[in-house]
Amino acid sequence: MAAVSTAAACSFYLPPRAAWPVEPVPPALLSALSSEDELAQEASWLAGMIQCWANEEWAAQELLEVHAQLGEATGQAYARLRRQEGVSEMGDLVLGLATELMTSYDFMPTFTSAFEVSNKATELLMQRSGITCSCGDPGAIARYEAALAAEGQQ
Repeated sequence: MAAVSTAAACSFYLPPRAAWPVEPVPPALLSALSSEDELAQEASWLAGMIQCWANEEWAAQELLEVHAQLGEATGQAYARLRRQEGVSEMGDLVLGLATELMTSYDFMPTFTSAFEVSNKATELLMQRSGITCSCGDPGAIARYEAALAAEGQQ
């Protein structure tokens, strides 16, 4: 019996990787901020968005203060990463926020994690800058901003 090659034994065949027409995907960049005031405004906006997202996801009265603290911690971590670490790409932000929040925030009283928060923060920043996110809620930002305005925070 003759040996059958792997390519012949499979119902499909992929050409060698070198033959694939692959182009690198450019990184998604954070918005350029020209002043410390703009950074503070963006960090405050992000803090409010994370607070509203958490309130919407886990709507227990006992968690409202916890969610406010989580939002504040996220905003502070975001500002530090932008200011001190020079983070300018969304991918770096996801990892940086997760790392920063894991070491600076106690997630025990929440129903979320540092990675979930960093992913949500990055998703919201991408949506705000006009990048379409297939996994996101396109109406979330407007809903959260309206909730913050009603509370007098925005």
